[in-house]
Amino acid sequence: MEFSSASSKEGSQWCHPKEFSFKHALRKLYNNPGVYKKRAKKLSLHVKNKYNSAAMHEKMYNTIMRDYIGYSDIQIEDMFNNLSKEQNV
Repeated sequence: MEFSSASSKEGSQWCHPKEFSFKHALRKLYNNPGVYKKRAKKLSLHVKNKYNSAAMHEKMYNTIMRDYIGYSDIQIEDMFNNLSKEQNV
């Protein structure tokens, strides 16, 4: 069992599994579903937390602001906080 490399981009790496390896991996999954389900749930939580829409919007916003004006959102907020402190003195 092999994947076609005809559609691959130059420099990419592709997996060429052997039929025995594929069957062995499926057998391990079939015989130990709890192990893989636990791992899948853990990875699912990681993906949902790290890549949720709010986190992605914030990351895009910070990147655009940093590229556009040269400062991150946190740096801008710190500047305004420092201005407020200076005015109160």
